[in-house]
Amino acid sequence: MSQVSVSAAAFRERRLPLVCARTGGPADAMVAVRASWTPRWTIWLLPAGIAPFLLARWLTRREQAGWVPMCGQCASRVERVRQLAAGYLVAGVTTLLVGGVTRSPCLARLGMAAIALAVLAALLEPAWTVGGRLDRSGEWVILTRVHARFAAASELQAVRSLDQ
Repeated sequence: MSQVSVSAAAFRERRLPLVCARTGGPADAMVAVRASWTPRWTIWLLPAGIAPFLLARWLTRREQAGWVPMCGQCASRVERVRQLAAGYLVAGVTTLLVGGVTRSPCLARLGMAAIALAVLAALLEPAWTVGGRLDRSGEWVILTRVHARFAAASELQAVRSLDQ
């Protein structure tokens, strides 16, 4: 797997080459990907506690949503794992609340198991999708875990757009 820098405008406006970012084959679907940047100084807040660290990261984070081309099979796999994570989370929270109201430890355990499955599905998503990081300026997006053919096509497209 490779990584490639693409313009943030092309990332946002679905102007990336129609090559599957995961397999290198022809792409027939677009998958939503989030790219973010957080300053490194926030790590120094960890000794002060997890709450100040997370708050600082949340307040200083820059994020941008965009689209990456993928083949239908890869796109449906990513969509499926996202739906599983959301479904298990909703089912888990609901079951946990019902278990608490009815004082049923069995339902509470079932809710916790569903929440654990939601976390597992969310942790598996990066294995099937593309990662995105904003550069410091916010004008470029670094896409990680992409196929070499997609990286080459993206670089070629960037060179052509600079020539025009």
